[in-house]
Amino acid sequence: DLEGFEESIAETHGVELIGIPSGCFPRLDSMLDGWQGFGVLAAEPGIGKTTLLLQTGLGIVPTNEDAAFVFVSLEMGRTAMMRRLVSQTTRIPYRTLRKGEKDQDEGEDGLHFSEQTRSRLRRGLENLRDLAPRIAILDSEDFSGGISVEEFGERLVQRVEAFKAKTGCSRAFVVVDHLGKLPTGPQANLSTLERDDAKISALLSAQRRLGSDPIVVISQ
Repeated sequence: DLEGFEESIAETHGVELIGIPSGCFPRLDSMLDGWQGFGVLAAEPGIGKTTLLLQTGLGIVPTNEDAAFVFVSLEMGRTAMMRRLVSQTTRIPYRTLRKGEKDQDEGEDGLHFSEQTRSRLRRGLENLRDLAPRIAILDSEDFSGGISVEEFGERLVQRVEAFKAKTGCSRAFVVVDHLGKLPTGPQANLSTLERDDAKISALLSAQRRLGSDPIVVISQ
């Protein structure tokens, strides 16, 4: 196994970061040596876990020409996730994006936005259109059919690899939201701890198959 070891470690010598840099959190990038491997981001509901990883993905795409962003939303549908992405790129709060600004009358476009907010919306949408070809949103419809957690991992690998081939990217930053929503299939009779262990094992296996593509799963 040690045959060629020196040559193999030389591949990463001299590089600034081994993993994928976020482009927006330089201190975190330095601590993690770039996003790599498998990770779990756990916190109470409403803390901002999804927002943090969306911001990371939206930072990775424009600063890494060979990287794609794959977000697996098992709780929100594609439309809701699109709004979250638009909120991130426009810096318009999600609630304001959905309901408008209270102190603004309806404009000709039907929006209750000030001119400043309209301008932010236009600029943000232009930026998102540029990034969109390398962003994939997968939801529960992509993993339907009463599959097991192992089948989920298999399907995830297939979809990530297919998207990389479609975009010509060599790497992908993959986020799975969230652990509790992963399918259990025939393991539904197991304890919560046993189910979570099976889910983590399946995602670890998927990440190892993907190689240089980091997977981060959100957990409450």
